[in-house]
Amino acid sequence: MAQETLRVHEWLAISVFVGLLGMLTAINLIQSDSTPVIKTESPHYVIPPTITLHVEGAVENPGPIQVKRKSTVKEALEQVKLLPDADLSKIKMSSKVRKGQVIKIPSKTMLTVIIEDAGSFQVPRGTRVNELPKILNLPDGIDRSKFRSKRRVKDNEKL
Repeated sequence: MAQETLRVHEWLAISVFVGLLGMLTAINLIQSDSTPVIKTESPHYVIPPTITLHVEGAVENPGPIQVKRKSTVKEALEQVKLLPDADLSKIKMSSKVRKGQVIKIPSKTMLTVIIEDAGSFQVPRGTRVNELPKILNLPDGIDRSKFRSKRRVKDNEKL
């Protein structure tokens, strides 16, 4: 069996190909050291990373706020200061906000409760009678047995 060898023109083609690869590699190494780095001021986004929405109602400074895309209502409300009478019971905090959305924060409805020998007090609607001693600073002389009921307080109720 005779061993086949490459002919001269085949060796020449291989040599030219290897030489060309070596030359391109050398050029790339030389140019990579001298290539200037271009610094940009800020990235250009096709879709802006933030959105604007409006918060109204029981907040100190109602108006527009900027939040990241895909933020939740809870994250948006962390940017505004809620008033003490803000009622968040009907607000779904885990829902995602949308561009231009208006979040309305309702105020709690306050009821008047009249307690003998202590005066009248404003309490949030839905307050139970047994919660009154915790909410109100009642004087020591008040009979606390009146505050055992679990029913809700009515407006202008006398206890």
